[in-house]
Amino acid sequence: MGTKIAVNREIIAAINRAAEAAGSKSALSRQSGVNQPTLNMLSNGNTKSMTRATWEKLYAFLQPYLGEGYPAPVPQRPMKGSDFGGDAEAAPVKGKKFREVPVLTFAQAAGFEPAVEPLCDYLRETSDRTQIFFDVPDTYFALEIQGNSMEPDYPHGSIALVAAGEFPERGDIVVAKLSTGQVVIKEYHRRNGIITLTSRNPEGQNFEWNIKEQPGFILWMFPVVQVIISPRSQRHAKAQMPLLGGGGENPPKVEP
Repeated sequence: MGTKIAVNREIIAAINRAAEAAGSKSALSRQSGVNQPTLNMLSNGNTKSMTRATWEKLYAFLQPYLGEGYPAPVPQRPMKGSDFGGDAEAAPVKGKKFREVPVLTFAQAAGFEPAVEPLCDYLRETSDRTQIFFDVPDTYFALEIQGNSMEPDYPHGSIALVAAGEFPERGDIVVAKLSTGQVVIKEYHRRNGIITLTSRNPEGQNFEWNIKEQPGFILWMFPVVQVIISPRSQRHAKAQMPLLGGGGENPPKVEP
């Protein structure tokens, strides 16, 4: 590839899929360092090329959705086990640092009480599993998605990177703990003081409340900025969707 990278249909599709996996284009912009106007132009096919610098920022996010013929912009040495030891940080690769992020189950996430202890302490005491991400703040944690209320986009078993301490934007995927103690992952919208948390699966449970009339309905809520999805799980989820409400003998159970 030369100094300019040609933007073809496959790259456009990969950008849009990466944005969806990140939760939104704004989330992908924050994670990659590519400003949102440029990202919008690329994802809409309004430009025929991008700079090598932009390609280097986006490549790691696009690579899972690209076919062969798109080599990494900078040769990388093989990763070693020692890269992920010690303080859970790897040596920089293309200017980025890898971290082992604690992964929580829904039940473990439900036990977090911000007024009782710092999140970092809770994660250290509770999580027994990690997932590798790069350039991740210490406040972020990961959540293993359970159930199929967000299928087929985010199937059961996917790993969501949660930006604890940050505020969601309209249209973001969020993880929230409700006043009932239940933890949910939904799509967030707010209008005229009404907040809605909706499932992607039409059979999933949705929530709606007035923030003035029910101020304590939600205990905490953070945006999801990236999701690791198994293509096989997503394919299986899409295959199961027609069964929901379609009269199948054993439609899959939809978790809230």
